[in-house]
Amino acid sequence: MSFIREIIKYKKSIMIFFTGLIFAISLAFTILKNYEDLRDALVLNEQKHLLTIADTTAKSIESYFRGEERSIRILARDTGFLRDFEYLKNRDERYLGESLKIYYKVGAPRIKSIQLLDSKGIILDEYPTKSQDKISKDISDLKDVKKIIENNEHALSEVYFENGDPFIYILQPIFNKGKFQGMIRCKLSIDNMYKIFIENIRSGSKGYASVKTKEGIFLMHPKKSQIGGHIMQLRKSKYPDYDWSELEKLFEKQRSGEKGVEIYSSVWVTDDDSKMVKKFNGYSQAYIGDTFWIVTVASDYDEVVRIVKKNYYYTVAIATLIVLSISLLAAYIYSIREKKAKLEIKSLHINEVKKLNSELEEDIEKRKLVAKELVKAKDKYEAMFNSINDCVFIADFDNNSFENILEVNEKVYERLKYSRAELLKMKYSDIDVGLSENERQNILEKMLNKRSVMYETEIKTRFNKKIPVEVSGRLFKMENKYRAILISRDITLRKIQEETVKRSEARFFNIVNKLANDIEGENSDTAKIKLGKDISNQKILLKLEKINIELEKMFKKEMDENKKKEALMIYQSRYAAMGEMIGNIAHQWRQPLSSLSLIISNIEDSFFFGDVDKEDVESLFEKSRMLINKMSETIDDFRYFFKPKTKKEEFYIKNVVTSTVELFSERMLHNGIECNIDTEDDVKIWGYPNQLSQVILNFINNAVDALLENCEKERRIDILISEEKNSAIVEVNDNGGGIPEGVMEKIFEPYFSTKEKKNGTGIGLYMSQMIVEKNFGGKIYVTNKNGGACMKIIIPMGGENKNA
Repeated sequence: MSFIREIIKYKKSIMIFFTGLIFAISLAFTILKNYEDLRDALVLNEQKHLLTIADTTAKSIESYFRGEERSIRILARDTGFLRDFEYLKNRDERYLGESLKIYYKVGAPRIKSIQLLDSKGIILDEYPTKSQDKISKDISDLKDVKKIIENNEHALSEVYFENGDPFIYILQPIFNKGKFQGMIRCKLSIDNMYKIFIENIRSGSKGYASVKTKEGIFLMHPKKSQIGGHIMQLRKSKYPDYDWSELEKLFEKQRSGEKGVEIYSSVWVTDDDSKMVKKFNGYSQAYIGDTFWIVTVASDYDEVVRIVKKNYYYTVAIATLIVLSISLLAAYIYSIREKKAKLEIKSLHINEVKKLNSELEEDIEKRKLVAKELVKAKDKYEAMFNSINDCVFIADFDNNSFENILEVNEKVYERLKYSRAELLKMKYSDIDVGLSENERQNILEKMLNKRSVMYETEIKTRFNKKIPVEVSGRLFKMENKYRAILISRDITLRKIQEETVKRSEARFFNIVNKLANDIEGENSDTAKIKLGKDISNQKILLKLEKINIELEKMFKKEMDENKKKEALMIYQSRYAAMGEMIGNIAHQWRQPLSSLSLIISNIEDSFFFGDVDKEDVESLFEKSRMLINKMSETIDDFRYFFKPKTKKEEFYIKNVVTSTVELFSERMLHNGIECNIDTEDDVKIWGYPNQLSQVILNFINNAVDALLENCEKERRIDILISEEKNSAIVEVNDNGGGIPEGVMEKIFEPYFSTKEKKNGTGIGLYMSQMIVEKNFGGKIYVTNKNGGACMKIIIPMGGENKNA
């Protein structure tokens, strides 16, 4: 019994103890769960981060190779280089052209050397020359050289190692007059790529990036001894007792072309500590030629989760102290509960008040933020609402009528001269005075049925002036009530024009009716007709002559207006074309100006170093004159394009097309666009050659814009000139994705443009159609075929009589 009494005596203490124990267990479980969630979130974030770095680095390496390929391709097509190459082939002594030297000097240190080979794989020259024995050496048995000789296409070599450093060769075929003449073999340093893309990548204190081939040979690694070795062989030979199965599975995924992030066990080869640790590895592929390199970024797993672990231990310790403190505090409170009952109740009340005050403060802060957002939204709405150039009314819609005006924009104050306060006290029916009651009811019924309606009426200003307007009305629901938004557009000018037309028609009909009445009155008096037949006929002729004069005046006025509009559009079209041409002049002059700058620098260096040779100076002067003549010819070509022609002439279409394409040659070469002109028949027509040139220019300009926007590689423009059924046909085809169906039917409308963001005028194709149809008597057709747009011109070969 005494034992039971003791239990009853300490019943509350036991309950407090077990309650604290349950609370402690729950708290520990919650802390553990939060730790696991936070750890998993950090792991996932680190995986995404590593994959992003690996993927971005892989794309950067791919872009690097594309840039090198593009620059060496441009060099192989350079006319100065081709001239130097032909000179080198036909001479016994070594001669490396200026273009190749400049290319090497600009490319250093990424370019280690550059070789010129003939079409049989024999080295013609090398820069910089390391060994004279290499000159005239046959290296056609090399795999990369053999490949380009057989295929005559751009190629990349396998990776070579010299003194432990990896290199790769880019090979570019050289064509002259359509025939394979030889190749450029450019040696690129992979160590330079490492310094650009890999060296500065760090993830934590130990993490780094590396690059290996598909076969697992390291090409880029922060530890030099790893380069050239196979990843699995290096690890197994140095740490034969470790289990490398996880690394082998990871490498199999990498070499299969997958990209992702894995957690595996390995060692840090850059560390003196060689123990197995848990690591992250993000990997992606950089596609280089016919194979790919594996880009990996590694980081330490424990380093990532260390902070979470540390915080977890601190949290457990603090939670334990909190539980102990709460338990002790509960025991203390229980011991003095009876003495401090009132104080506890008061304390509880104070805590509740504090809690409520805190919640109230939070609520007030939230309300302040909401109020700020509402003010911003209101200001934005008012700015948009007041920027509308028409009068906008928002009114109640009740009992099948427009009731009180709720809101108006600033245009209403400006036009109607009412103040805002006055308008908000009025009904919309006080403003809209142009409708009868029946018309108003019909409009209201239509609005109820269709929710939107458009009609003409008059609105009244403060000074009782009536303004004719076209109203677009629509119902919407707000706060469970129907509201009407009414947008009124001033049509005063349109009404004046309509009245003018009506008055013109009335005057015309009055003249006709008067003439008819005169004829009828004269015919009723037969005696007068017989006596004055000639006089009557003369009167009729005079009346008809007056009508003809009036009609001619009206017709001339309309024709003058149309000619003004047409002339304005022609000027706009010419100015738009002129802007394009100025850009093309910049492209055409860039290379000659660069060459002139180099020539001047050479003359200056020769003078200062006392190395002035008469033959060299004369050669440089001759090159300068050639470049200046080329620039002068460019200006003449552009001057011809804008030279006004007042007389028609007979000309060949191919000459016009070729000269127009020349204007775009530098721009197309710079953007990798291939342009082919195929002439089945060199057709001769009669007309204005510079106007046809403007049409072709518009087509080519649109094609270039489409290719730059929609096509990343193999950009092509094909121009076909042919003759069919006594008509000349010109087709301009591209592979830029074609014209959307909804747009195709509008492209010949004036001021319609799909290039508004690029300052498109929308008059190029309209003017092209007008030139072809009016000045050449032809037609323009547009279709989509072979993955692009096809612009087709058909011009009758007869044309006007050139002797007329």
